[in-house]
Amino acid sequence: MSEYPKKVEMKDVKELVNKFIVLWRGEGDEACKVAVKVVDAWEEDGEVRIAYEVLTGPDKGQDFNSRYDAGQTVVVYDDDSLAVGLLET
Repeated sequence: MSEYPKKVEMKDVKELVNKFIVLWRGEGDEACKVAVKVVDAWEEDGEVRIAYEVLTGPDKGQDFNSRYDAGQTVVVYDDDSLAVGLLET
């Protein structure tokens, strides 16, 4: 049985690298759930930053980075459990 999906606190930022997360991209009627692969993660000025490649949706293949509060928790997936994350609401 896989240990994924699992919750990871953003303060443990290095645990996110080479893992998958599901994000909402876009705004309003254009928002959609997308799978991303975290390619880098670091702390900067009290915030956590992650760089990721979008794997699904209209931004597929593009690279982005985002800021998060270090107190947040994120659900992390591996290859085998990523579909579960996309199906969950």
